[in-house]
Amino acid sequence: MKIRFKASLRAQLVVLVVVIVVFVVVVFSSFFISTYKSSFIQSLQLDTKRQAYRLADSVVSGICLGRNDIVEHYVGNITRESDIVCVEVYGKDFNRLANFQVLGKQLENFLASRKMSENVDVVFKKQKSVEYFYKYKGKIRAFEFISPVVSYKQENVNGEVIGFVRVIASLKSIDERLSKIVKSIVLLAVYIVVISSLLWVMAIRMFLEPINKIVSVAKQISQGDLSSKVPMFKIVELRILAVAVNVMSRHLKKVLNVLDNEKERLLGAKKSLELKNQSIKDLIAKERQLHVEIKKEERFYTIGKLAGSLAHEIKNPLAGLKNAIYFISKAENFRNEKSKEMIRIFTDNITRINNILTELLDYSEVSNINKTQNYVDELVNEIIKATCLPSNVSLKMDLKHIAVLIDEKSFEKIIRHLVKNAVDAMPSGGKISISVGKVDTKLELKIKDTGVGIDNEIRGKIYEPLYTTKVNGVGLGLSIVKRIVELHEGIILMNSKIGGGAEFSIYIPGVLGP
Repeated sequence: MKIRFKASLRAQLVVLVVVIVVFVVVVFSSFFISTYKSSFIQSLQLDTKRQAYRLADSVVSGICLGRNDIVEHYVGNITRESDIVCVEVYGKDFNRLANFQVLGKQLENFLASRKMSENVDVVFKKQKSVEYFYKYKGKIRAFEFISPVVSYKQENVNGEVIGFVRVIASLKSIDERLSKIVKSIVLLAVYIVVISSLLWVMAIRMFLEPINKIVSVAKQISQGDLSSKVPMFKIVELRILAVAVNVMSRHLKKVLNVLDNEKERLLGAKKSLELKNQSIKDLIAKERQLHVEIKKEERFYTIGKLAGSLAHEIKNPLAGLKNAIYFISKAENFRNEKSKEMIRIFTDNITRINNILTELLDYSEVSNINKTQNYVDELVNEIIKATCLPSNVSLKMDLKHIAVLIDEKSFEKIIRHLVKNAVDAMPSGGKISISVGKVDTKLELKIKDTGVGIDNEIRGKIYEPLYTTKVNGVGLGLSIVKRIVELHEGIILMNSKIGGGAEFSIYIPGVLGP
C-alpha cells in the first residue's frame, strides 16, 4: 500500500534547499578529503624513497668493508623518522646485516608470510627500486620500498649491486591527520547546512508570505466572496499576479451575475417543461389505458358475438340429440349394462357441452345492464335452490335483508359462476360459505370455499378471457363475473392460499336500505 504525504510549499522548498546544500557539502568534502589523502600518501612515498636512497648510499662502504657496525649506525639514524616502522639491510647473499622494526601485529604477520625473492630479483638484475602498498580489508596500511645498494669500482663503470635496503613506512599518522581533517570538515559542513538552512527559511518565508495572501484571497473567491482583493506587493512579479487575481475576481463577479439571471430563466423554463411533460405523460397514460380498454372491449365484443352465434346454432341441435338419446335409452335393445354405460357417457358429454354453451351465451350477453331494486338475500336463496350441489359439498349462508339497485340476471350469473368455481376447486368435497352484508353504501358479497386455492403465479391471469387451468373449462367464468361487477361500477377482490381455499369479495354501490 502506497502512503502519500502532503507537504506545504514552504516545507518542500526547505527540504529541497537542505538536500542541495548537503549534497554540495558532501561532494566538496569528499573531494577535499581525497585530495588531502593523495597528497599525504605522495609525501610519505617521497620521504620514504628519499630515506631509502640516502641509506643505500650510506651503507655502501660498510657492506664493502664487512663492517656491520657501520651499517647498524646508519640504520639507527634513519629510524628516527616517525612514520618508518621497519628498516632492513641485506647483503648480496640475502643475509640480513642490520634491521629495525616497530611493527603492528597485522603488518608483522604479513611480512612473515611474504617471500623476499618476490621483488628482490628485479633489484639485482635491473638495479631498479621496487615499491609496494600493503592493504588490509581494502585500506592501505603501509608503504614498502626496496632500493638496491650499488658499488661503483674503476673496472665496473655501471656499478654492481652488493645488497639492498628495505624501508617500510606506516600510514597510521596519515589516518590520524585525515581523521582530524574529516572531523573538522564535518563540523564545518554542519555549520554550513544549519546556517544556510536558516537563511533559506528566512528567504522562503519572505517570498511565501505574499503567496499565502494570494492563496487566502483565492480561497475566499472560490467560496463566493468576490469582494476580497489581493494587496499590492513590492516584488514586480507578485504585483502582476495580484493585479491578475483582482481583475479575474471582477470579471468572475460579472459572469456570475449573468449566470444567476440565466439560471432563474432556465429554472422557470424547466418548471414549465416539467408541467408540460407531466401533462403529456398523463395524456399518454390515459391514451394507453383507453387503448387497452378499447382492445378489451373489442375482444369482449368479438368473442361475445362469436360465442352467441355458435351457442344459438349448437344448442337447438344439441337439445334434439339429448332427447333422441333419452328415447333410445328406453328402447328394449339398449337396456343392457354396456348400452347404459355408453348412453351415460353421451348424456354427460352433452351436459358438459351444454354448460360450455351456457357460459358462452353468458359471455355474449354481458354488455348492458338494467338495474332494478332487488333484495339480495331473496335472489341468492332462489339461485341456490336452482343450483344442484354435489352431495359432498356443504353450504353455509349468512344473508342480510338488503335492498340494492342491481341487474337481476347479471347478479344471478355472478352467484352461479362463483359457486361453480368453488365446487370445481373441491373435487373431494368441502364447504362453501356465502355472506351478504353492507359496507357504508355498498353491497358486500363474499363467497368462500375450502378448496385447493389459487397459485400466486396465476393470480394476475384468472380474469383474462379464455384463460383456465381446468381440463374441461373454457376460461370465461371469472371474466364474466369481473365484467358484470365493473358494469355495476363495483370492484372484485380475491384472497387465496395454497391448500387453504379461496375467497372472492364483491363490493357494488347502490344500497337503498335494509
